[in-house]
Amino acid sequence: MLTEEQKRAIDSRKKDIVISASAGSGKTSTMVSRVIGLIKEGVKPERIAMMTFTENAAREMISRLSDALIKEIRLVPPSERKTLVDALDALPMISCGTIHSFCYKFIMSHFEKVALSPMHSIIDEKGADSLKNRAFRAVAREHYLSEGAEYVSFAAHFDKISDENLKKSVFKVYALLTTLDEEEDPLSKWEKIAETSLSEQAGASLFAEYYRKRAERLIEKYAALRKEAAAVGAKEIAAQLAYRINKLDKAYRVATFEDIFRVNDERDYGKMQAVSRREKTDFALLWADVEVADKARKTLEDDLKERLKEFGTYEEACEAHRDSAARVKRLLAFVRDFAAEYERVKQEMKVLDFSDLEKYALRLLSDEELRKGVLFEHVLVDESQDINPVQEKLICLLSEKRARFSVGDVKQSIYRFRLADPNIFLRAMERAAASPERSDLILFNRNFRSSKAVIDFVNDVFDPLMTSAFGGVEYGAARLVG
Repeated sequence: MLTEEQKRAIDSRKKDIVISASAGSGKTSTMVSRVIGLIKEGVKPERIAMMTFTENAAREMISRLSDALIKEIRLVPPSERKTLVDALDALPMISCGTIHSFCYKFIMSHFEKVALSPMHSIIDEKGADSLKNRAFRAVAREHYLSEGAEYVSFAAHFDKISDENLKKSVFKVYALLTTLDEEEDPLSKWEKIAETSLSEQAGASLFAEYYRKRAERLIEKYAALRKEAAAVGAKEIAAQLAYRINKLDKAYRVATFEDIFRVNDERDYGKMQAVSRREKTDFALLWADVEVADKARKTLEDDLKERLKEFGTYEEACEAHRDSAARVKRLLAFVRDFAAEYERVKQEMKVLDFSDLEKYALRLLSDEELRKGVLFEHVLVDESQDINPVQEKLICLLSEKRARFSVGDVKQSIYRFRLADPNIFLRAMERAAASPERSDLILFNRNFRSSKAVIDFVNDVFDPLMTSAFGGVEYGAARLVG
């Protein structure tokens, strides 16, 4: 029995359909039913692309699609069977697999346009790691021979015993490079950022803004208490609060990182004007609120002092920044050499890693004439919460003038360590919600896999914990239904 949400997902023919599907909500059966519906409407299997996260998931999808077609053939009248029988025969023609398998097939169809050989093969992660280690050793040796003690000193900042931590850092930066879809060379961009002064760094401005906003909230609290004190005739308390507001406002009128050091150096605001014991007693509850606000002010001051302790003076912080920037630029230069050597080794061995598949497919799909040759009319993407920016651009180019059906669940995003970006799917949900004339945003919250007791337990645990600030999604809108 299909839910209303599943029926919408199967039957909608809008250009963009985004499904937020919780665990056990029947997303796979829905995708299969949608494909069956498209076939019954006359869409040929070879015009449909189904992208899954793993090859196992692709095999399961094809198996379930085959079973569903056979079942449908038995149910429909004889006059309607031919289309389905033909589709069953043509099922091997459907493009169902990982995004990397699609990329490889596309590249091999146009290998000459990206200066590759048809003899190029794919290496898995283990094979890629082996070649990366080989490339790193070659670059490290070259840097050691040309720089000597300078290279040893540079590597020692990562690990005094070996260059293993340097290697890990190089690999991490390189991995990030492969997932970015930017026209400007990211390494050059990062080098420019490293060259900016400490006061010009975005992070420094955010640091200053963070403390300014905390002070503003405290000023608002003091202002509310002052208004209350004036209303009830607590003149001495009101005068004290006015003094505190004035001092805080002057102290935290900051815009730069240097301003924050000034605040810390001049944080003695003087003592509050005396409040008589009688006024404290007469307005005990109000005075208690003032003391709570004072504790919050002291926490703010102590927190700032503790955070700035590691920097020393502002001049010392600037000097430390210059030293760090120099090391960052050396690291980026090393990454640049490593990337070139790793590419040379792969070309020598005629192999492609997974990021190469994305890179070359993206280059090919950026050619409008080649894009026109793509036969797909419908692109279905599973596990959309675990794609990276390059993969997203690939899928966008592929589905540019076609129908896209995206299924995902930010709550199940587990591949950030591989630089997947669940915000891509969140933005897709926002766009779909904002343009209902061309898009459908559908939530699959009903769980068919677990008992009511399990569902209630999961909801009770995640309702207070998962928020847009903490987990990227408000759980209340996506809580499971049994």
